[in-house]
Amino acid sequence: MFEKLTRAVDWVLSRIFSNKFKCVCCGKDVFSDSEEYCTKCSMSITRTKDKRTCIKCHRPIYGEGDYCMICTDYTHEFDVAYSVYTYSGTISKMIRNMKYSNKMYLAPYFAKHLIDKYADMPTCDIVVSVPPSMDRARYRYHDHTKLLARAFSEGSGVEYIEGLLKRLKDTEPLEKKSPKQRREHLKGAFAISDRRAIKGKRVLLIDDVFTTGATADECASVIKKMGALEVYILTIAVTEYKVKTI
Repeated sequence: MFEKLTRAVDWVLSRIFSNKFKCVCCGKDVFSDSEEYCTKCSMSITRTKDKRTCIKCHRPIYGEGDYCMICTDYTHEFDVAYSVYTYSGTISKMIRNMKYSNKMYLAPYFAKHLIDKYADMPTCDIVVSVPPSMDRARYRYHDHTKLLARAFSEGSGVEYIEGLLKRLKDTEPLEKKSPKQRREHLKGAFAISDRRAIKGKRVLLIDDVFTTGATADECASVIKKMGALEVYILTIAVTEYKVKTI
């Protein structure tokens, strides 16, 4: 089944990107085969490598210190999280299209950039992906994080073990919950299917977006309890911390 899906995605990619003078996001003309985005789309893309970022979660920080506000307040279970972009503008639109509009060809595209980011990270032994909510998965035709992890594994050579991290219960959408509420809500949501595959390993956990780190923490906690040495997080994008004003 996966082989058929891979061939289908490759076919779509070959048609979409055969003309390299097209914007990856909107399809408008660009002026060089080295450009991935048109001028309008590129203006709303922020890469984390161009920002000063939190040394724990890779979120852009603008004040003094080495940690963002969330990492200052919480002790994380994972070792370090890395992201390619900030979750805004063009990138947020593409991620939503991948998740909710069935644009599967974006998974291998983003995986390519995850592989580039991984070159600056500690070496890991295995890759796992964050399983989606079982209820929400019924309304999608694919598991986008699984596609990301598979494409990443194929391009990087790091072994991907499908189904190693599994979801035990459905959770409500977390968008409107505080960091503390997210952590409480996610307790007991995940489990490891094979302890032998985890023990003594450095694990890379792949997801689409890093927000407060609650999901990453719960997954990392479960993985480390099964004997993993270290857990690193790699996502397409990280949200920026927004200070509430009165």
